[in-house]
Amino acid sequence: MSAVGVVRIGSALAVGAVLMAGAACSSSDGSNEPAPGFAGEVDPMKRPATIPPDVPPLVMFNSEDLGPGFDDQQCVRRDGDGDTRLKYTAQRGDDQSELVVGIVPSDPPRLDTLTLDLGQDRWEADPDAPEQAVVVDGNAYRIFAPVSEADGPRTAEIGVLFSCSE
Repeated sequence: MSAVGVVRIGSALAVGAVLMAGAACSSSDGSNEPAPGFAGEVDPMKRPATIPPDVPPLVMFNSEDLGPGFDDQQCVRRDGDGDTRLKYTAQRGDDQSELVVGIVPSDPPRLDTLTLDLGQDRWEADPDAPEQAVVVDGNAYRIFAPVSEADGPRTAEIGVLFSCSE
C-alpha cells in the first residue's frame, strides 16, 4: 500500500471521528455551546499532528470519500478588517471540482466559509450552523459542516481534513 493510501485511510478515520464528534457540539438543552474539550483543545502531552504539505486533502461528502485528485491546493493567512482569516483552496483538474474553506483562527476556531463545487452542483455551509466543527491540531485542520445545495433543496454533510503550513 502506498504512503498516500496509508495517509488517506488514517485521514478517513480522523475525519470520521470529527463527524461523530460533530454531534457532540449541540446539547440537549438547546444551547449551541460545544461539548467540553471539543473546541480545538489539544492534550499537551500529545505531539501535534503533522501532515506533509504535498498530501491532498481528504474530502468526505455524506460519509463518502470523494477520492484523490485535489492536488492543486493553496493555503493563505490574510489579515483585514481587524480579523485574521485562513483561506484554503483545493482544485481537482479532471472534473473542475473546487473546495474553498475559510477559517477564523479565534479561540475556539470557527468556520467562516465552506463551498464545494462538484460539476454543476455547488454546496455551501452556513457558518453559523450549530452542527459545524473546526478542530486545529498542529498543521492539521479538520472541518465538519452540514451543507445545502446553492440552487436547490438538497442537504448533505461535508468532512474535510487538510494541512496548512503557511
